[in-house]
Amino acid sequence: MNINIVVAVSLNGVIGKGNKLPWNLPEDLRWFRELTLGKTIVMGSKTYYSILEKNGRPLDERNNIVLSQTQKSDTSYGNVRFTNNVESILKQSEQRNENLYIIGGEQVYKLFLPLADNIYLTRVYAEFDGDKFFPEVNLDEWDEVQLGAYKADEKNPYDMTFHLYRREK
Repeated sequence: MNINIVVAVSLNGVIGKGNKLPWNLPEDLRWFRELTLGKTIVMGSKTYYSILEKNGRPLDERNNIVLSQTQKSDTSYGNVRFTNNVESILKQSEQRNENLYIIGGEQVYKLFLPLADNIYLTRVYAEFDGDKFFPEVNLDEWDEVQLGAYKADEKNPYDMTFHLYRREK
């Protein structure tokens, strides 16, 4: 089992504002979908409800796990499972031999970052006003592979690069 962080981060560390992404980058969303389709994704309740608000439904063709402090016990609805227990997520994923893709928000990243094997990071080359930030990471402990670069265009207003960081073993 691998634990993978998937995140888009601005130059000043912002990942969100008001429970929304502070940018609209279709190319990053395409890459996110490519990475997570058919996988098990883990998110906090604020991230989950922001996805529901935007899409009107959970992310399709993925197993959605929502980590919530207010959840009393594990419950499932279709492709969505709610839990308050990180250990239960790890145990079930280990039993199923499935990789986890952690998609936010800030508190969930903080919980899983010490356990992560990989970070799939989109660097957005702009600074934004925000209220959610990606935790500090000592990138010296990670091997970096730049996966691609994308220049701003009419649909994607900011330059971005796609990186994979693998934890040094």
